[in-house]
Amino acid sequence: MLFRSYRFALQRFGAGARTDTRAVVAVSFTRSATWNLWRRVQRTWGSASLAWPHRIVTLDTIMCDLLHDLLENGLVQWPNGHKTLDVHDSWASFSGTVWSRSAYALRVNAGHVEIRTGFTRQYGARYPPAVIKKNLQEGICTHEDVRSVLEQLLQSDLCAERARVRLASTMRALIVDEAFDANDLDITVIEFAIRTGVEVTLVGDPWQALYMFRGARPEAVLDLI
Repeated sequence: MLFRSYRFALQRFGAGARTDTRAVVAVSFTRSATWNLWRRVQRTWGSASLAWPHRIVTLDTIMCDLLHDLLENGLVQWPNGHKTLDVHDSWASFSGTVWSRSAYALRVNAGHVEIRTGFTRQYGARYPPAVIKKNLQEGICTHEDVRSVLEQLLQSDLCAERARVRLASTMRALIVDEAFDANDLDITVIEFAIRTGVEVTLVGDPWQALYMFRGARPEAVLDLI
């Protein structure tokens, strides 16, 4: 954690800060990790170190920013035309689970996000698709939904180029904590930042990767390095 704090300060107050007003951004995968780093940076370097636009956030926050930018620029349309989404961690605050085979998925078709419902092979404790569909149509979704839609959009050259422009225009440096927990979408966004000239620092230990359940690929991070 100490290294992350010093690295953030180096990027924040280095010579580039005098002429480049873009953000220095540090990201991790959980709110607790970002909070601990935020608190250490503030205590060590003062509140000015985190003055806007510089920030320490979850990587999900970056994903939301990219999707909102694509919505705002008309490269994708959310159901009912929402351009600002209300993003939650899960559907738990809207409904309890039921034992069911019903499921939903979001699919991007010709620039439109479509809500599709169906059935899985096995029963499980799931949130009712009818409740989820109603909320999605009102511009409410989860971080998992954001990631699902963004992953599909970045397969389009036009959307991928816009995402690179967004990263390049808003960041001058990106510090990724616990980088070996990154999955394919995370790695794609990190690589976009690298290729657009953002100064990227990856911090982590391949033997401490915790998020295999969400597709963490430590070997892909090694390839990226």
